[in-house]
Amino acid sequence: VGNNQRSLKNLFTSNDIVGQCMQKFKSFFAAIDNIQEKYPEVFKSPSKLKWAISFYHSRGTQDVIDGNMKRAHHAAMCATLMNGYFSKSSDVSTMNICDIVQADNKTILAYFRKRASCSCLDEKRKEYKGVKKTGKCCNNQCPLPGRVTERSSLLYCTACKLVQYCSAECQKANWKYHKHQCTNIAELNSVDDELQKIAQARSNTLL
Repeated sequence: VGNNQRSLKNLFTSNDIVGQCMQKFKSFFAAIDNIQEKYPEVFKSPSKLKWAISFYHSRGTQDVIDGNMKRAHHAAMCATLMNGYFSKSSDVSTMNICDIVQADNKTILAYFRKRASCSCLDEKRKEYKGVKKTGKCCNNQCPLPGRVTERSSLLYCTACKLVQYCSAECQKANWKYHKHQCTNIAELNSVDDELQKIAQARSNTLL
């Protein structure tokens, strides 16, 4: 195994946010391939595929109304991945998935409210009106409770723009772990390129 392959493997198996995003990609595509073998007729119908995305939007919206934000979060991730997988624009990237993986409840609410064709989430929006959006520091040793702080105060890594920290101290403390991904950011971008090519190729088969 060459150095480049080992570095890429580290990106996939890491426990931090980038690793989580890449695992979401791998799990999603594996699941799609498995379902496609069982129900090939569905994957030949653009209308049925659009219905599947619409289903996750609808289910997630109801989950928000019911207060089941964990399931709503899952629905948002599935809808985002499916939209990227099947859309002609191939809008599937690590950055997009990282945003959803890290999203707080207020962001998930905004995600579904933007896609809802009715005003059913207006009351929920009022509940979250005074709530500030939050994010999680990527330093596993962060002293903050749950590593959570206001999103507006988070500092993003200027090199990869994927990971975030609550302070310069946390960023420095985590650098020895994060630097391997940062130095291989070109490989991470190449993974995005490959995922986009896969999405575009599979989208073209539906035309």
